[in-house]
Amino acid sequence: MKQEMTCIDLFSIIIELNKSSNSIIGAKILKIYSIDSNTIRVNLHLKNRNKLNLIIDCGHRFYVSNKFQNSNKIPNSFSMFLRKHIMNGYIQSLEQINFDRIIKICIKRKEEIKYLILEMFSKGNIILLNSNNNIIHSLKSIIDFNYDKYNILSSQKENPLNIKEQKFIKILNEKKNIEFTLSEIFSFGKIYTKEILYNIKNIDNENPSIEDIKKIYSSMNELLMNIKNNNLNPQIIIDNKGNYIDVIPIFLNIYKEYNSNKYINFYDALDTFFDKINNNNKQKEYFIDNKENVYERRLKKQEYILKKYEFESKKNILKANIIYSNFILIENTIKNINYFISTKLNKELILKKIDTKLKSITINNTTINFILEGEYISINLLKNVNQNANDYYNLSKKYTKKIIGAKDAILNTKKLLQNKNKKIKNKKFIINYKKCWYEKYRWFISSEDILIIGGRNSDDNDEIFKKYIEKRDIIFHTDTPGSPLVVLKSNGKIFTEKTFLEASIFCVSYSNSWKQKLASSDCYWIYSNQISKTPESGEYIKKGSFIIRGKKNYFNNIKLELAIGIQIEDNTKVIGGPIDSIKNKCKIYYKIIPGKYNSNDISKKIYKLFQNHILDKKFLKEIAPPEKISLFIPSGETDVIEN
Repeated sequence: MKQEMTCIDLFSIIIELNKSSNSIIGAKILKIYSIDSNTIRVNLHLKNRNKLNLIIDCGHRFYVSNKFQNSNKIPNSFSMFLRKHIMNGYIQSLEQINFDRIIKICIKRKEEIKYLILEMFSKGNIILLNSNNNIIHSLKSIIDFNYDKYNILSSQKENPLNIKEQKFIKILNEKKNIEFTLSEIFSFGKIYTKEILYNIKNIDNENPSIEDIKKIYSSMNELLMNIKNNNLNPQIIIDNKGNYIDVIPIFLNIYKEYNSNKYINFYDALDTFFDKINNNNKQKEYFIDNKENVYERRLKKQEYILKKYEFESKKNILKANIIYSNFILIENTIKNINYFISTKLNKELILKKIDTKLKSITINNTTINFILEGEYISINLLKNVNQNANDYYNLSKKYTKKIIGAKDAILNTKKLLQNKNKKIKNKKFIINYKKCWYEKYRWFISSEDILIIGGRNSDDNDEIFKKYIEKRDIIFHTDTPGSPLVVLKSNGKIFTEKTFLEASIFCVSYSNSWKQKLASSDCYWIYSNQISKTPESGEYIKKGSFIIRGKKNYFNNIKLELAIGIQIEDNTKVIGGPIDSIKNKCKIYYKIIPGKYNSNDISKKIYKLFQNHILDKKFLKEIAPPEKISLFIPSGETDVIEN
């Protein structure tokens, strides 16, 4: 499953948030919250639109969300610092720098301009700059930044948005590897590289012809122009098991055999996709002997650390060798910089006076940083060339010692895991539970993955009306008093009449018709702009009531019946709703209809029925105790039908 946004994804979301009707240019910045150590949520307000959340997950994701996002009760220091500097400011521009995974947001507050830099690559940062591009503060510490200018290290990558055909041909001829060049040098990644090459047959990856390179150039530009012109077709790609595997801004031929969920906006697709990832990552595991899983997790972590140590060891040796192979160049550079520093020249003038082949050179107090032979190298100005090279060799030796220890630890863990596998073969239950904002209301997820919510009482109805009704939502209600205000939250998703029918069953089942023990009842649906709390002059409406204007679209003779089940996979919990929406998510469920048992008694009865299928009492009590089951029982008396 995809874990982070690619350069193409960032390019697409920037286009969408700049050019489309969903643009956030001109949005007012409200409060800033911290979701976790790497993620912040920025509340935005735009005229004639609901509040939006700008989600910035350092190194992973960047998009806007209509959903409520849980945050830390106490914001971290960086969030509080941003509140002080950019709250009540307005977004002036959004840009992606050089088709890289770096985003620059220009913010104007009063007459003051500031920039927020979002580094979306591994070990990236969120950095606040002043109008002169000086660093003010950052999410992750930067050693000795001391208000230095923010510099983007120039890399060997090319920007595919402005490259000419002749230069493109020259680069592909020099690199002699099409897939690597498109994926790494032009930042397309493996997926979009495959798409660019999809319709070009019999191409030689190592030695392409000029004609083939021209076809590649044309295919690349066609893909980029579709995005640049905002011709997006956002989709979540789903495998045969129903697992999300990718989220894409445009249709890709390489995924044409896969199932997909289509969305109107790319940010809605990103929101749904990454919300699913977060649910999967927050797990709580229950099983009879939990040490088996502990060893598996430990082994994966140790293997990851071993690879990291091996990589760092080789990297430091490489840097030391580069220093020795450029001995005279680096020695002269150190002497010149030390001389100019002694004359008390400022850093900018020193850099202008130095005639060197070193790329992207920066000076931070007693160190200089630069790129040489494609590697980022740091040199201590107080040491000579030999001492600096030895520092890298010593670092490599430290990692070599750590590699030996890591290999021993992996062998021990494998032995423990092997012994455990011989002794224990117990079934384990996994609880992936994340409490969602809508669970305080009546709710269900339709069989087409659409959220439907409804009020439990008049206070809930008023709250849902004020906070959660948006432009594209559909409202369901009954003509008789005592019905929940039911809202079908479209969130830009495409759905059919099946979801309408499930929402109507939900509406009538939680209405007063259940108390009256009716077999069926009627309800209607309207658009969100047809409902109001503003009566005509001289009229009055009571609490929990609404004014409906325009045509009502009726569903007649809708059966009063629901189902309650236990959802094991994805987000583990007890759920309730129309039968079709529940049976697709639950292996164990029971149908309920108006009957003779009160809410307390029927909840206990359903709990006992669940015990016939789930032998682990601790697991069942955790996810489906009677008090949780009762949340899905309509007001009135109920019967359960055993499957």
